[in-house]
Amino acid sequence: MNDNNEKNFGDKVGESFENFINTTDHDKEYDAEDKKKNKLEAIASYIPFVPLYFIITLKYKNSSYFKFHVNQGLLVTFCWVFSIFASLILSAIFKRESMIINDIPLWISLISYLLYCCSFLLTIFGIINTANESSKELPLIGKIKIIK
Repeated sequence: MNDNNEKNFGDKVGESFENFINTTDHDKEYDAEDKKKNKLEAIASYIPFVPLYFIITLKYKNSSYFKFHVNQGLLVTFCWVFSIFASLILSAIFKRESMIINDIPLWISLISYLLYCCSFLLTIFGIINTANESSKELPLIGKIKIIK
């Protein structure tokens, strides 16, 4: 009986993780030639701050596929910026002065580490999906449309 409950819990966790990773795939909306032509730029758009270059130069305007990935990359950039500012602000607020060093509480370091890991995982998730010629939304933030 105990093994069965553990299996059910493990299956539930596996299903939850699978549902988290398996986001909406927009692959059928885009032309194969458009994907092939803009694949490298779409991959590069997941590198933080690179989407800002594509937006300033309006390079994304000619391709709906590229526009999708620039939007997703911009969301990743916002996650990185949020992570950095949240870490800096929390560190500044909760820093303890001591005679030897400026001491930052462990829980602040853990929160900062988790924010950076989430941003990094979103970046990797976007790059891998794009390299595999998939147009999946990012987990948690992928439904947000900044560029219309």
